[in-house]
Order: sequence, then structure tokens, then C-alpha cells
Amino acid sequence: YQADQGLSPTTQAILDHTIPLLGLEIMRLHSRSVLEHQQKNSFVEELIAQDFKSEEAMLERGRYLGLNFSHTCLLLVFAVDEFSSPGRQKTGERESQLLQAQLQRALTRQLQQTSPAPFLVGFRGDSLVVVTTWPPEQGREEITSAASELARNILLYLKRSFPTLGFTGGVGLPQQGIRKAGLSFSQAWQAIALGRQIRGGGRVYCYHRLGVYRLLCSHPDPQELLALRDEILGPLADYDEKQRANLLETLAAYFAHNEDVNATAAALFVHPNTVRYRLERAAKLLGRDLNWLEDRFQLYLALKIAGLFPFAPAEKKEGQA
Repeated sequence: YQADQGLSPTTQAILDHTIPLLGLEIMRLHSRSVLEHQQKNSFVEELIAQDFKSEEAMLERGRYLGLNFSHTCLLLVFAVDEFSSPGRQKTGERESQLLQAQLQRALTRQLQQTSPAPFLVGFRGDSLVVVTTWPPEQGREEITSAASELARNILLYLKRSFPTLGFTGGVGLPQQGIRKAGLSFSQAWQAIALGRQIRGGGRVYCYHRLGVYRLLCSHPDPQELLALRDEILGPLADYDEKQRANLLETLAAYFAHNEDVNATAAALFVHPNTVRYRLERAAKLLGRDLNWLEDRFQLYLALKIAGLFPFAPAEKKEGQA
């Protein structure tokens, strides 16, 4: 602001007095906003890490922030896949902090209009965390369904509002009590990690839909899983590597399409007879009978392991040496 000679002395005096006050008020509001975000992020961190001694004090903090942990709680997580757009320099720490605050404010405003349940938006690391609580009259299935729909809507909003960033969402299971909130977060994050590995980012993954992957990921010895994968599917992977036959891809598509040859052919853009030939060839190479349930189960399980730990060319070559 610069003094304008065209203003009357009275107007000039009013401006000289008012502008500094406006500046102070803006600074006060900014400081208040920063403090509120810090309080929310601190609460989210302690809630997830279970880093609190007094449960009653934590419950009171939750009530102050609008959450009733005597009700069912469920956590949604949205990992920010990238903090810079292609061709732009890597985002610095200060810029990242400002962007996190912007994301937190924007999503809070959006959920104030659209969330079906009380919520709190916080940041943990590079991830947005949405803590929700649900009334006791809603059952687990109803809560899970509503939370999944909410997560999909949030992802659409984030993609639309922040197109230069990438987001992947995860939905945990409903949990009872404040001591179980961290478990819901872990489930949501595990859904993100597995979903990214199997299908890539940019989607919402729900823990309750992970199915057999939940068991495979909890296995204490990944090498044992790899050994089972190689024992069942290794010959097929080696044959594909040498002949470029796509038998492994065809077998996976066959199971993914409920063992429907026509649907598998449509997905692979080949003739159904081509699918039949590939399946017969795969069964012969593996010494399996696709009409026998036990063989189909073992192949299905091995394919799920291969989804978590894909075959790599270097890996196959080492096995042949």
C-alpha cells in the first residue's frame, strides 16, 4: 500500500490505521489455522501409534475434535504418490508442508459438505488420513460399504482438485474402541501397498476385498511362497520366456474371468480356440488337470503369489544356470 495523493486526509488516516490492523488479523487467523492443523496431526499420530497413556484424556481430545470413540471407528488413508508434476523439480520440504496444509484444508471443507459420518482429516508422513466414527446402529457391512463409497468420492475429488498429484486410497476395517484405531490404519495402508503392487496406483483398495492376499502377506517366510510359486508355475514361466507363448497370462486371465473361455478370449483379443489350445498346453507342461478342483486351487494360489511376487527375466535365468 502506498499513500495516494488523491485521497482525502480523513480517508488516508483511516487507511493508515486500518491496514496494519487487517495485517495483524490475517496473521492471527493464519497462526490459528496452523495451530489447528498441528493439533489434528498430533492427535492422528498418537492415535495411530497408540502413543498415549491416558485413554480417557485421548477420548476427551477426540470429543473436542468431533469424534466419539465409543462408536465404531474406521480409517481411510490416501497416499500422495508424488509431490511434483512431471518435468518439475522435486518439491522442497517447505513447499511440501504448504501443500500438505492446502490438501488438509481442502479435503476438510469438502467433507464438511459430503461426509456421511463425523470425521477428522490429518497428515501422517506423505499420507492424508481420514478418521471416521459411525453410530452404533449401523452394522459392519453397512459401515464398510459407506466408507468405501466415501473413499472413492474423496479420490475423485483429490484427482480433480489436484491434477498434478497422484493419489492411492486404502480403506481399513471397522474397529471398536480407540485402542483399535491403529489397526484400521494398518489395514488401510496394507491395502494400498498390496493394491499398488498388484494393480498400480490411482485407485481405492479396500482391506476387506484383499481376500487370500491377506493370508499370503502375513506369511512369515516369503521365500517359502516363492518356492511354492516356482514349484507350481516355474515350468510355464520358463516356457513363456523361451517361446513367447503367453501361457501364464492366459491361465491368469482364465481364472480372473471365472473360467469362462469366451470372456477370457475377449479380454485377450484372441479366438476362443486359441485360449483352449493355450490352456491345454499349459496343463500338459505343468502336469495338471484343469477339470480337477485340487489342481485348479493350487494353480490359483500360485498365481496369487505370482501377483505379489512376479516372475522376472533375471530370476528365471538364474534358476536355469
